[in-house]
Amino acid sequence: MSAGQAVAITSRHVGGWGTPQNYDPGAPDFVTATSSGHVNLQVIPPQHFNISNQCFYDYFPWQHITQVVITRGHLLPGETIRVVYGDGSEGSPGFRAPSVSRQQALFLGMARRTPGGQLFPIPAQLSVTILPGDAKRLNVLLPTDTDTTLPFSMIVRAEDDQGNLATGYRGTVTLEVEGGPSSLPAVYRFGTADRGMHVFTGIHFKKANIYRAGVSDRSEGLHSWSNPSRCATKPGELKIRWGDLHDHSIISDGTGSPAEAFRYARDVAGLDFFALTDHDYQMDETRWELDQQIATEFDDPPHFVTFYGYEWSGETDVGGDHNVIYAEPGLPDYRSNSYYDVKNPFIYSGPDFGASHIVQLYKRLSLLAEEKHVRVLVIPHWRGRPANPLWNDDEFSPVIELASEAGWNEDWALGFLRRGYHLGFIGSSDDHYGRPGYGMADDSEVGYGDRISFPFGRDRFNHPWGNDTQGSPLVAVLARNNDRNSIFESILERHCYVTSGARIILDFRAGDHLMGDQFSSDDPPHFEASVQTVSAITTLVLKKDGRPVNSVRPVDSSQEARLSYTDPNDFRGHFYYVEVQTANPQERAASSPIWID
Repeated sequence: MSAGQAVAITSRHVGGWGTPQNYDPGAPDFVTATSSGHVNLQVIPPQHFNISNQCFYDYFPWQHITQVVITRGHLLPGETIRVVYGDGSEGSPGFRAPSVSRQQALFLGMARRTPGGQLFPIPAQLSVTILPGDAKRLNVLLPTDTDTTLPFSMIVRAEDDQGNLATGYRGTVTLEVEGGPSSLPAVYRFGTADRGMHVFTGIHFKKANIYRAGVSDRSEGLHSWSNPSRCATKPGELKIRWGDLHDHSIISDGTGSPAEAFRYARDVAGLDFFALTDHDYQMDETRWELDQQIATEFDDPPHFVTFYGYEWSGETDVGGDHNVIYAEPGLPDYRSNSYYDVKNPFIYSGPDFGASHIVQLYKRLSLLAEEKHVRVLVIPHWRGRPANPLWNDDEFSPVIELASEAGWNEDWALGFLRRGYHLGFIGSSDDHYGRPGYGMADDSEVGYGDRISFPFGRDRFNHPWGNDTQGSPLVAVLARNNDRNSIFESILERHCYVTSGARIILDFRAGDHLMGDQFSSDDPPHFEASVQTVSAITTLVLKKDGRPVNSVRPVDSSQEARLSYTDPNDFRGHFYYVEVQTANPQERAASSPIWID
């Protein structure tokens, strides 16, 4: 290599690494380069990890590029360039690693043949292993709905301070149950094979009640209570099923393989159903087939249900981001034309885009549904290119992703409803770190508080050390069975609700009508809501067209609340829903609305 040529080390779009810099040797993320040859080098770090940096369109999703340019001399065969991230020789405390542990955190090596020319990938396997820390908390996960006739499983996770499984944990825990007798053992010692997580199987609750399970490691000062679990004396018609319908892998701009995403969703997050939704504009037919193949392999009803999905990622002025969810494999990926650049080797640049506008996407899906007799969900969401309330089709889009790792976006979602669309509320993670169902909020200061501005308050590409908000929004679906048909039907009927990730039990109805229903009435509607939470409830509020009309404020740190209200007048043509907030600002939920004609 000679003067003007360069090598580069790149990290992915959303990776969690620090921001390389070369101007302050005493600050974090200081980067240096040296050579064994007789050459002069210039280090050009990205300086910032904002979305639209100078390399975004040419190299997305590997746009965070640290270049090392030869400014003088020749680098001969056998001579080396050594790049140090977090060079501490002059006082830098190091380089920030991602919060998420993984066996292979990948980098990409690139090179430039001519001054100012295009960087191209070189065949070098660059990765590091990110290890979890020691256990800092315990996490207990019960199924939300059980009955006295069938056994169930309970997950206990030992986590480090970033929410990773503390795989080295060997503590002894004691277990207790509030609500009545159970078959849960009194003591358990974690072993090597557990790797920080144990699944207790064959558990029974022995009478109908609301239960919570507690787990303690007294020697480490760790203690945690589970989510509430309601036990019936016989199987009920509807049970709450938990899912995440928005996640990304290394197939698009996430980290981790598709198989790792499905495995985490099933085994660690303990989800009932899951869809991987890699970006349309990054998938050719081979990648789309791979995502579908892995979804098929992991589908195992009633234990774990998978769907086929992709994210249609048009810019906001042509509709904005929507997740397309199929219940059957072998259906097409209708691509938008976002970020199309023939120079970018990582973006689909073939001839078949399929749908350049959301209206065109709806038309293509309508023809597909009629021809193939299939059902399709198209779910608008907020982060990236916010979905545009100018366009919606209630047939394909019966719900909207009100919350994700981008925050709680109620005002944005209400923009659709106030235009007359009938949309239920769901949450999903939009995870990019390989932790579907249990990710991290973009903005640690806001967490899952109300998001009222764009862009994000904090740069999601440069989190401060140890300051991430753990857990990510979920969708709770009221379904008779945990299979594709039941889950799909319940979402189409809007029998679902959104939580910030806490497994809150929420019931909202008007007479015999469930959340999500639409009905006509000559009489003033009477609404009933009940909630059981993880943390103490501060407010259970009924909202009409998004504005509070009635509320309940429990006392004595209660984890249960009920609301009853009749709207005496002006009820036709309005929609109603309930929202619960707790003493923990990260734990909240909102029902899908009920519409009165």
